[in-house]
Amino acid sequence: MGVGLVPLEFTECLADSPHFRENLLRHEKELDRTSQQVKRLIKELGRAHEQIIAPLERFRKEHIGAVKEGKKKFDKKTAKFCQSQERTLSLSTKKQENVFQEADAAMDMAERDFCQASLEYVFQLQAVREREKFELVETLLGFVFSWWTFHHTAHDVHHDAEPLMRDLQLRIQRTRTNFEETSKQTESLMKKMMEVRQMNKEVEAEEGGEGGDGAPQGGRAGGVRHGVEQTLLLTAPAESVCLCGARRAADSERRFCWDALPADRDRAALTLQALSERDRAAWLRVISHQSGGLAAAGGALRGAAGEAAGALDDAGFAFVRRIIAVLEERGLEEQGLYRVAGVASKVARLVACAADARLPATLHDPLEWESKTLTSALKAAWRRWRRWWRSCRRATWPCCAWCWRTCDGWPRAPTAT
Repeated sequence: MGVGLVPLEFTECLADSPHFRENLLRHEKELDRTSQQVKRLIKELGRAHEQIIAPLERFRKEHIGAVKEGKKKFDKKTAKFCQSQERTLSLSTKKQENVFQEADAAMDMAERDFCQASLEYVFQLQAVREREKFELVETLLGFVFSWWTFHHTAHDVHHDAEPLMRDLQLRIQRTRTNFEETSKQTESLMKKMMEVRQMNKEVEAEEGGEGGDGAPQGGRAGGVRHGVEQTLLLTAPAESVCLCGARRAADSERRFCWDALPADRDRAALTLQALSERDRAAWLRVISHQSGGLAAAGGALRGAAGEAAGALDDAGFAFVRRIIAVLEERGLEEQGLYRVAGVASKVARLVACAADARLPATLHDPLEWESKTLTSALKAAWRRWRRWWRSCRRATWPCCAWCWRTCDGWPRAPTAT
């Protein structure tokens, strides 16, 4: 195994995530690098004994060559499955039911072949990386022993290095034994995972598209697409859209379509296409659940701000300085620092502490108090002092006037739609 390589997992293989594809590419590059090093070593040992060259060449042709053949099969099954999926998803809803059944059956067959080829390719790739540990090293170890036999004058060097060589020989033997044991277990695990996957497909078919639980399907069906890929039927520039809900698409000519409802009511709904009926139901559940959670969090923030309304005194300044100091210690590079809402109950606790500046002792613990919770409490505290700043807008104190002008342009606390 190359230094720094992450092991390939069967679960990631079936999910076919972008992380798995990147890891797989690193393993393939490392295998090509090993093949080139073996070729260069063969050239350097041009006059070596047949016992040295033959095993190296045989390892390169048989094992590394078998992995390359497995990659061709894997790429072929990937392309075939992607084509089958595209044909199935592009069928018009006006087609007869038997056409849909035939298309779904063909896609299931292609998906099963793709998963089988993917598992076999990962197994071959892992196996050849493990074989390097004993077959290549054992061959080179045999060359070293032959070299010692030929050069009698190297007796002193042989005497000094003999303990290390014996230890290396024992390590090679243990590695070979472990490989033979784990190889059988890995093959059994691969077969079980295919059986479990088939059982899950049968259970999903019995439950129907509407009854299953879980999140939207991953991107294993996309092959080279790397991850979940929704088909956007509206032509629009790429941008971030805040959603407030989702619904089934009523007038779409394609299967499994659903509408994403933007929070801005002036925008039209975005029509997306899922991979299956079960996948569409999962997308609708997830977005509806998230929309309800944001509304509840907004209500909690408004309640906490209303309960603790008051003036910006010394305790308030101490609260702001403490929160900002903790955020600066952690760093300000976290994605969505002031955009993602924190836990509503914890936000309410921190806002209540702003009145007397008695903050929790564990405020510096990022596991207990996430950065998004701190920023949400800070925003809620600023909003709670809005009235006080508004009353100071005509004051002669420049700081009060500046604070009022700054905060007056901020958006209000989130409201439920």
